[in-house]
Amino acid sequence: MFLEIEKKLENKISEITSAEDPAHDLLHFKRVVNLAKIICMKEKAKAEIVIPAAWLHDFVIIPKNDPRRKQASQLSADAAIIFLKELSYPEKYFDEISHAIAAHSFSANIEAKTLEAKIVQDADRLDGLGAIGIARCFATAGLLKRPFYSENDPFCNTRTIDDQQFTVDHFYAKLFKTAETLKTNAGREEGLRRVEVMKKYLSDLAYEIQWNSDHPKRELPPEIHTDRLILRPIQASDVEAIFEYCSLPKVSKHTTWEVHKTIDDSMKLVDYAKANYQRGLVEPLAITLKDDKNKLIGTVGWFWNSERYKSIELAYALSPKFWGQGLVLEACKALVNKTLKNNEILRITSRCMSENTSSARVMEKMGMEFEGTQKQLMNVKGRWVDIKNYCILTKNWK
Repeated sequence: MFLEIEKKLENKISEITSAEDPAHDLLHFKRVVNLAKIICMKEKAKAEIVIPAAWLHDFVIIPKNDPRRKQASQLSADAAIIFLKELSYPEKYFDEISHAIAAHSFSANIEAKTLEAKIVQDADRLDGLGAIGIARCFATAGLLKRPFYSENDPFCNTRTIDDQQFTVDHFYAKLFKTAETLKTNAGREEGLRRVEVMKKYLSDLAYEIQWNSDHPKRELPPEIHTDRLILRPIQASDVEAIFEYCSLPKVSKHTTWEVHKTIDDSMKLVDYAKANYQRGLVEPLAITLKDDKNKLIGTVGWFWNSERYKSIELAYALSPKFWGQGLVLEACKALVNKTLKNNEILRITSRCMSENTSSARVMEKMGMEFEGTQKQLMNVKGRWVDIKNYCILTKNWK
């Protein structure tokens, strides 16, 4: 019986979708339904609500640039119930199906109050992330005739984000934020994986834009000297030193990245650094001892966690051979001092897993204040972890 109903739902959707909009074609609906089924099973929710709502979530399709866009999910919910009545679908599920459809939309900003609504919302939002999300983003850009990126500042380093003007800006305006709104455990876990795919894409894009550009390459970040250290740009010759400590389980125990299993894993960090340098980002830098600047012993860097609100986040890692000597603290202080001379910044932040007491001590010694713990914020290597947040305002930096 249910298989017959689902076939009728698919047939109906195939009638209203168009190949002219590949971001919202029949394959989009099929992907959302498949994701919804997987999450539904993992979360032990009611399939009688989730599956019809997933099939009919965009039953009324309104273009992205249409002024009625915010009403689309409610219009879809109303039309979906009319259609389900025609199919003689059990009316006892109608209210929950209607709510799940109405609440799925990002632009409608309706709170998902049931588990089933959260599942449909997560399934639709996941299809906007990762490799398929990138494809859909650029497919929509083609329909709207928007350029891929700003020639002068492709990644919004020094300008206001404007995804009405440039396609890449949509990653920062919406897609990364969408990943933070996922409601179910299964959805968040898959969302984290897809975000990494998008970040890798942007790094690769930065490299290729620069490779094909007639403009001169950006200069590498300058060296920073302290009493004991030299912080310098990472280079290809550092790959073996990176692998030496990143292949140790005790180093990656409290990180989001996996232990490096091959030299290729470490080379990805080198490539990531080079791409960031060409984007004008100083992240990450190699930490070296002053008497041997060719030997990388760790990394340190910062990135914008909110350029709009002038807030940066520090990140660091160090070979266990050099733990307990205050080298990370020395590196972080030197980097921040240099950064504040060249950037307008209000907040300096950092964070760590709650059990990473050593990293927390570094933040406290920098004068950062503990701002709170976010419970089960991330799924890291198969387990949900609490994250401790620290901050210092630049006016209090010494």
